[in-house]
Amino acid sequence: MRDYSTPDWIRLIVSIHFACMRRREVRSFSGYALGKRREPSRFPGLASGIAETLFQSLEFYEDGETLQRPAIAPVILEALQRVTAEDAFALASRNNDLVRLTRDVISQGIADALVGAFDVRKKTRPEYDVIRPKPKHGSAANDALAHLERMGQLVPRYTWRRANGPYLADFFGSDREVTFGRIWQDASFDYDEQWQWTCLVSMKRILNSPPEGRTDIARQAARDVEDYYDALKRLNGTSE
Repeated sequence: MRDYSTPDWIRLIVSIHFACMRRREVRSFSGYALGKRREPSRFPGLASGIAETLFQSLEFYEDGETLQRPAIAPVILEALQRVTAEDAFALASRNNDLVRLTRDVISQGIADALVGAFDVRKKTRPEYDVIRPKPKHGSAANDALAHLERMGQLVPRYTWRRANGPYLADFFGSDREVTFGRIWQDASFDYDEQWQWTCLVSMKRILNSPPEGRTDIARQAARDVEDYYDALKRLNGTSE
C-alpha cells in the first residue's frame, strides 16, 4: 500500500477544486465556444482560489523559506494560461468522461509547474489533511453525516466524514488506519446528480475491475468503494 506522490496529490486536489467550481466559473475559463468568450481577467482569481485550496493541505518552500499563497499563485496562473483553447473548452463538455480526463490533464500541468518551481511538502497530521481529515466530534462534519443517515442515504460499514473545506456533498471513508475511499457529487454541472466513488489506495496485486465508479445514491457509492477496498485487501492477504 502506498500514499500518493506529491505531484499526484497536487493533481488530485486541483482536480477536486475544478469539480467544485460553479458552472459560471468554469465557463469563464472554458469559454462558451471554442476559443471564444473566455475571460482572462478572471484567471488570476482562479489561480488564487486553487492556491488557497492547496495551502490547506500542503506547504511550499523556496531556498528553505516558507512561502505564502501569493508566492505560488503566479506559477498556477502561468500554467492556466498555457492550457490550450481545446482543453479549456472541453471542461464545459456534457461528456463527463471527457471532463474528468481534461481536469486531470490541466491539474497535472499545474502540479508539474509547482513541483518544478518549489519544494512541496504535505502538512503533517493532525494540522490538516484533505484526504485524512482530523475527526471532529460534534462538528458540522458529524452533523452532515448524521443528516444523511437519517435520510437513509448513507449507511456505511466504515467511518465516513465530510471533507474539510466548502460544505459540499464530498466524503472520505476510513477504517481507522487508512483513508481508503472518497464519494462525492460533481458540483460542476447542475444536471449531474450522481454520486461518484474512487478507491484511494493501491496494493501490489490489483483487481481486474476499475477503482472508481458512479451510482445514483450515496449509500450505494459508499458500499461500492468499501466492497472494492475489502476485495483488494483479501486479494493481497491483508484482511483480518
